[in-house]
Amino acid sequence: MKISLRTRLTCAYGLMIFLFLGFLGSVLVHLCMDALLHPVRDAMDAGALRVREAIASSPLATGPQMSHKILQIKTPQTIRILIYPPTPPELQGPWPIFLGLRRIRVPFHGGFADVIANFPVLLPVFQELIGLIVAVIFSIIGMSWLFATMLTRETLRPLLLVTQELRRFASGDFTPGTVTHLNQDEFGELTSAYNAAAEQVASAFEEQIRVEEQMKRFVADASHELRTPLTVITGYIDIIKRMDVHDAAGHERAFRTLHVETRRIRLLVDRLVALARLERNDVAHREVLQLGNVINDLVLEIMAAHSESHITLNIEEETSIIADLADVYDAVRNLIENAVKYGENSPVCVTIFQRDGTAYVRIADAGPGIPAHEREHIFERFFRGEGRANIAGSGLGLSIVARAMQRSQGTVVLESAERGDTRFLLSFRLA
Repeated sequence: MKISLRTRLTCAYGLMIFLFLGFLGSVLVHLCMDALLHPVRDAMDAGALRVREAIASSPLATGPQMSHKILQIKTPQTIRILIYPPTPPELQGPWPIFLGLRRIRVPFHGGFADVIANFPVLLPVFQELIGLIVAVIFSIIGMSWLFATMLTRETLRPLLLVTQELRRFASGDFTPGTVTHLNQDEFGELTSAYNAAAEQVASAFEEQIRVEEQMKRFVADASHELRTPLTVITGYIDIIKRMDVHDAAGHERAFRTLHVETRRIRLLVDRLVALARLERNDVAHREVLQLGNVINDLVLEIMAAHSESHITLNIEEETSIIADLADVYDAVRNLIENAVKYGENSPVCVTIFQRDGTAYVRIADAGPGIPAHEREHIFERFFRGEGRANIAGSGLGLSIVARAMQRSQGTVVLESAERGDTRFLLSFRLA
C-alpha cells in the first residue's frame, strides 16, 4: 500500500511533537500530582514522627501496651497507622509505591507500625489525578495531530502551489505566475527553479506571439511593397501589348519604367533575403577584422555605385574588432547608403575611433534630419517617414542595421537627427 508524502510527513511531525509534548505533559502531571499529594506526604511524615516519639517515650512498655499507645495517636483522615506482628524473614522487603506514596515503617520490640495513606479517603484525589492524566494524554494527541497537520501543510505549500501552477500550464494557461517561498531550503530551491522556468516559458510564449505578430505584419508589408511594382509592371505589359509597334518613344518609356520597377523588386527581395538571414538563429561567424580596411572598401564600392556622392572617411587610429564580416557590411552599408540617399546630396562623413575600450563608427550627413515623432520608429520594418515616398526604398535598411549589430554583439544609436546634423553611431567589441 502506497502512503502519500503528506501522510508520512504528518506522522513524522506528529511523533516528534508527541514526544516533545509528552515530556512537557509528564512534567506538568508530576507538578500537579506533587501539589495534590504533598499534604498527604507531610501528614505521613508527621504521623511517623509521632510514632517514633511514642516509642521513645515508653522504652519499657510491652508489645501490646506499645501497640495500644501507638493506635491512640491522633492522625488526619488522609493517613492510617497499622500495627503488625514481626514479619517472617521471607516476607520482609520493599513495600510498593502508589503515586509516590510509600508506606513508612517504624519498628518496635513488639512488632512494627506502618504509616500509610488512607486510600478510600483519597479516592477523589486519585480520580482527579487520573482525569488529569487522561486529559493530558488526549490533549497531547490532539495537539500533536493539529500541529503536525499545520506544519505539514505549511511545509508542502510550495510543492502544492508548484503542482497547481503546473496543472494550470498543462491546461493551456501560460500566463506568468510566481510562487513565493521565504525559506532557503530544498522547497525554496524548488520554487526558485520553478519561477525561473515559468518565467522562461512565459517569455518564450510572449516571444512566440511577438514573432507571429511580426511575421504577420512582415508578410502584409512585404505583400504591399511588392504589389505596387508588380501592378505597375503588369499595367505596362498590357500597354506594350496595345501599343503601336512603330511607337519607339513609347516603347522606350515603357521599358525604362519596367526596368526601374524590376530593380525596385530586386532590391526589396535582396533586403528581405538579408533580413531573413539575420533573423535566423545561426551562430555568427565572428573573427578579428581590421575595421578601417572593411569600411574603406565599402566606401569605395558605394562611391563607385553612386558617382555623385561625396563620402569622406576619417580613421583616428587603426582598430581591430571581433565581429561577423557580413554583419558589419550589412550595418555600415545600409547606414551609408541611407545617408547618401536621404541626405539631399550633402557630404557624408564616416569616422572610426575608440573610446573606453570600445570601437565606434559614426556616419554623419547634413541632410534634412528626421522629424521627432518618427525617431522612435526608424528601426521598425517597412517604416518610411513622411516625405520619403518619392525616394526609392523598402523601409528595411535600418531594421537590417539593428539586427546585424545585435548579431555582432554591438549597438546602434541615433546620436542626432536635427536638420543639417544627422548622426548614427555604431559600437563594436575590440579584439
